[in-house]
Amino acid sequence: MKNNRPLHSLLTGIAVGVTAVALAGQALALSCLPGSAQSSFNQYDQAPENYYIFQGRFQAIEPLPLNNVVPRPTVNFRFVGRGLGPSGLEQRQSFIVPVTPQCLGPWCGGYPDTQRKIVFLKFESGRYHFEPTACPGASLEANQDNRRAIIDCFAGNCFDPNSPVPPAPPAPPVPPAPPAGQSSCGKELLSDFLGRRVGRLPAFVRQSPKVRIIRPGQPVTLDYLTDRLNIELNDRNRIIDLRCG
Repeated sequence: MKNNRPLHSLLTGIAVGVTAVALAGQALALSCLPGSAQSSFNQYDQAPENYYIFQGRFQAIEPLPLNNVVPRPTVNFRFVGRGLGPSGLEQRQSFIVPVTPQCLGPWCGGYPDTQRKIVFLKFESGRYHFEPTACPGASLEANQDNRRAIIDCFAGNCFDPNSPVPPAPPAPPVPPAPPAGQSSCGKELLSDFLGRRVGRLPAFVRQSPKVRIIRPGQPVTLDYLTDRLNIELNDRNRIIDLRCG
């Protein structure tokens, strides 16, 4: 994941001129799944774009359009808050964010209010963007439970409590023996995990005494062990290098 969105979005933005009966039918047609910090984290972590998580407040710096405008135009807001990453809340920041509510048929996301939220911002073309949807997910209440859930997600513990069926515990995998010509630490066996979060690694790899996970700025000993695998992470908890030593 990356390091943030208004949870209160209402099912507004239905075109002017429809009857009250039609409005009731359309309101019932959209069924949103319950939102949770884990479901939002998983949704944006799997997106092809880069998303970052922040906690803070929005303030409109342009006039907002009427609620019945569909689709809703992009409006610039100022966001003041702090990034939320694997170690918790980070340094305070302030920047301009274009907000573009996303629509599905007659239903659109709403513009953010001034309440403090945990939001997921897309980073594109050198700036952050916010795209609230009609269903919960783009933003969360800024409370301790949601912050703790997101920090746990960065560590690989991100089971969605709203999932109807809990995942079956996987059978413990057995590490294969390295074939002839392979490196002494077996780094080739994990090459598919490059760029992925360290929590995606099997538990037996993360917990092995022959594996050293190195985070940004972490001091390491200078000893060299040919059969030890070093897994280097970036500040977003993603694997950027695998090497023996």
